[in-house]
Amino acid sequence: MPTSEAEDEEIEATYGKIEEACKKVPNKEPLLIIGDFNAKVGKTYDEQLKDVVGAYGIGDRNERGERLLQFSIDNNFSIMNTMFKHHPRRLSTWTHPNQIYKNQIDYILIRKRWRTSVRNVKTRPGADCDTDHKLLVCNFMLKLHCISRSQQGQKLTITDRDGFMQKLISTSPDNIQETEGSNEYWNKFKKWIVSAAIESRTIQRQQKQHWISNTTLQLVDKRRELRHHGRTTSPEEIKKLNKQIKKACFMDKNNHIAKVCADLERYSTQNDTKELFKTVKYLVKEFNPQKQIIKDENGKTFTDEKEVAEVWKQYCTKLFSTSVNDVSNLQFEQELEPQIIKSEVRSAINKLKSGKSAGLDGITAEILKVMEDHAIDHLLALCNIIWQTGVWPDDWVDSIFIPIYKKGSPQICSN
Repeated sequence: MPTSEAEDEEIEATYGKIEEACKKVPNKEPLLIIGDFNAKVGKTYDEQLKDVVGAYGIGDRNERGERLLQFSIDNNFSIMNTMFKHHPRRLSTWTHPNQIYKNQIDYILIRKRWRTSVRNVKTRPGADCDTDHKLLVCNFMLKLHCISRSQQGQKLTITDRDGFMQKLISTSPDNIQETEGSNEYWNKFKKWIVSAAIESRTIQRQQKQHWISNTTLQLVDKRRELRHHGRTTSPEEIKKLNKQIKKACFMDKNNHIAKVCADLERYSTQNDTKELFKTVKYLVKEFNPQKQIIKDENGKTFTDEKEVAEVWKQYCTKLFSTSVNDVSNLQFEQELEPQIIKSEVRSAINKLKSGKSAGLDGITAEILKVMEDHAIDHLLALCNIIWQTGVWPDDWVDSIFIPIYKKGSPQICSN
């Protein structure tokens, strides 16, 4: 039946609101429109419209169906109800009160770019919802964006002191000249230490603590062999072995927790706060996935790694900016003070605290202390170059910011 003038105005107003909402959403984000359109698009066999409407509609297309189809074409939508072949009772979304007539008037529209993410669309006719409409269910499968982790320098730990010192002496950098710039001098000094540490196998790799005992692993291997034989193995035997493995894993877990608690008590008695808090953190720490999502001051959301870094840069710049008096017109005396002496560098190295995190170069305070005069001589020359030229190495001016979440929304920098 043709629609009245009032119905036409209502339809035009509805589609106008939908189009305005579509314009507010960026095209790079998925967009769904779900609801009762009171329109019948019917069956369509036109090859030119196969990415907009499928061949599994119900009934004949009416005037509202034409408008819905034109709206989908103009805004790059696909009508997913009509894309999947099902029994008619799984395709119809509305049933007349006389239980005779059934139509398809509820639809799920999605951007064409994301139409391949929809795996299935069908109705649930058996659901008792006290309505003449049926539940319309859509299955999605989305591939989430993988967060790329920035490669940081590997922490170097000295395990073989004699081997490390021999490698340092044999590969002493004779090509370092004090006439070079601070950046070139530091890069050669850093390369000398890192290569010596790697070649002497002094990199300590952190391994996860395996609390499963060898006896339990043998039971797991036995079950794997039984399943490999297939039909020759009785299900009762595998079921019995499963119970043994679960019981063994439970005992291993309890033994591991008991050992950790004993270590916790020992650290508390010895007043070893570092290991104490480390062990407590191991027991109570929960898995918290990293969220690469941040909002700027205007509330706009960013997920790209470079955009997130730019938001943090703007936030930190504003955070550390202070009102400084204009000193451009002041005169300063350019009198160079005496050079740094060796005892000052040695005292500074001895005052470094052990057990601290390394920078991007991976060189820790322990390595500089082990090197003794080898490190002092080169650092003395490097510090004097910086003192005279006023130019710092690039690695020394790079900072590592680690956001620690407090409370509120984790998408806001101030939290």
